[in-house]
Amino acid sequence: MTHEEHNIQCNAQPPVEEMPAFDMEAVQRDNARLNQAIIFATERHAGQLRKGTALPYILHPLETLQILSEMQADMDLQIAGVLHDVLEDTNTTLEELITLFGEDVASLVNHHSEDKSRSWAERKTTAVLAVKQADERIKMLILADKLSNLRAISRDYAALGDALWERFNAPKEKQAWYYNGILDALSDLQQYTETAQAYRELTEHYKDAFVIYKITPDYEKLYQANTFGEAYCLTKGNPQWMPVNYRFRNNDIPLTRKEAETLEDKWYDIFLNAVEADLQDRTYPLFTSASQQFSIVLEQYQLTFRSGQSRTTLNEDDTYAFLSQLRMMHGIHAPLGQILLQTFGNENGETVFRMMCNQIGII
Repeated sequence: MTHEEHNIQCNAQPPVEEMPAFDMEAVQRDNARLNQAIIFATERHAGQLRKGTALPYILHPLETLQILSEMQADMDLQIAGVLHDVLEDTNTTLEELITLFGEDVASLVNHHSEDKSRSWAERKTTAVLAVKQADERIKMLILADKLSNLRAISRDYAALGDALWERFNAPKEKQAWYYNGILDALSDLQQYTETAQAYRELTEHYKDAFVIYKITPDYEKLYQANTFGEAYCLTKGNPQWMPVNYRFRNNDIPLTRKEAETLEDKWYDIFLNAVEADLQDRTYPLFTSASQQFSIVLEQYQLTFRSGQSRTTLNEDDTYAFLSQLRMMHGIHAPLGQILLQTFGNENGETVFRMMCNQIGII
């Protein structure tokens, strides 16, 4: 290679990927339709205010639009976000929406609208059931709308406390029931990249407004309770929240959501460390009789159950699941050998082992 050839190769720049060309005419048409929707919604909601505030109502549809944009919603869905309350809260007709914005937008808005002639309980029960059966685009519209609402609720609740609920047509307990139902109905959206963050934020605001956290004085049990009565307990050493019938005691210590979540993460790390310690190579004798002998061997992160001449070996993932299940059943403090002996150290040990494997879906 000559000196000149070397210089040419060293100075060569990597190829630059070209940005995809926009169809500017289509972009301009979409933006014009969106601008038209914003103007239309602003005119139709003129004079309306957000509940209990001096804020113009149009801020809510515009925030709904922003959330949908962040979720990379298509343009019809974004336009529906701006217009989602015009059928329900103004004199706008479905025919107007079809004429001005097309059947797709009108259908999205119509699916999201409630019949205000019905009672609050009837409307909300119907709404929760409808969300469960809705397609992904409708669910995205509802997620954006409810996230905007819960942002306002959690923010105002932090400032006003329980006086906030005087703004609404239903008490706090029923509001909690409704939003809990919506969270459940939208739960599949947490698996998609575009909607996962919005769903997480919706969950956080729900918890801030409707969930109470307390911990026992010995810092061994963490409780969370929904306003409408559901309660769950997290025990140190077990990463699963378990439903309980519980009423907070006076000596239980209140926590904020962030404090509770920080503690939950800390306890989860403690649990993982306990399981990791259990994975160390070792042999655990379990049972010996004249006719049979059981033992468990851990070698290189794999568990083998030995019964006489037979062997059952779990792969690394199944071994981890098996030991995790044992720790959830017995806690993190007892030595693993003691737990294994207690669980499998009798003449039925092999049967119990296979039943447990079957219950957690391994072998």
